[in-house]
Amino acid sequence: MMVAALKPADRLRAIGLTVDATHPDAVIVCAEPPVQAAVAAVAAARDLPLVCMPAGPDDLLARDLGMPLDDPAEALELPFSHQEQAIDLGEVNGLPFVNHVALGVELPVPVPRSRRSGRRRTDRSVAAGERQTGRGATPEDLPALLVCNNRFELLADQLGQRDWPDSGRLEVVTFAAAGGDRSYAALRKSGFQERSCGRFQLTPRSAVLATVDGEPCRLTSPLRFRSVAAAVRVRAPGAARRAGGAPAGHDSELESLQTG
Repeated sequence: MMVAALKPADRLRAIGLTVDATHPDAVIVCAEPPVQAAVAAVAAARDLPLVCMPAGPDDLLARDLGMPLDDPAEALELPFSHQEQAIDLGEVNGLPFVNHVALGVELPVPVPRSRRSGRRRTDRSVAAGERQTGRGATPEDLPALLVCNNRFELLADQLGQRDWPDSGRLEVVTFAAAGGDRSYAALRKSGFQERSCGRFQLTPRSAVLATVDGEPCRLTSPLRFRSVAAAVRVRAPGAARRAGGAPAGHDSELESLQTG
């Protein structure tokens, strides 16, 4: 087993080079969501199974794959298992995400407990320095928007569980109140609408600063979202298959979302 520590810069290429150089039978990732997404994309491109080792008690992907968040010994046995199931990968303008993309919405950012200081970090605290550089902002004509890789339960102040993420659908949440980096809890309280689709396009008047899996990213218009269905083979505990129908407001295909 080879262990590679990655720096943020050019991570996708670095992951690809590491995998190509080592010819692994499987790829294991223990990292924050943006790195999870990059590793998942590389594994999918090379048809390699992925194991998502929990990066902390608030690891959304590991949690929803049924990984034991409080039992490292059990988690370490999974790379040697041959039980595999496919999951979807979200994508915006070619950038992969495993959890969500937020525009004008502050979401709590999960961090390991050892790094907490008694207060939960939000997308706003992560993105503040980025906005000061002038490299992008959320334009006023853009609604507060949350796009998730499969459907999360929308709790009052945070995202709850999702079923096994293999529906091939994105959950698109728009809010009644304007965005402007308001907290998720406040926006949810104002009212919201859920829709489901395989892909859609958003055309703001200028580039926007979004948070992709909690990481600030400048996205140029148009924003093209899609679900890459069954993209990644994962080794994880057995989980109940996606059950039940689509959420209210289901669309067979959402071609575009109007702004302004």
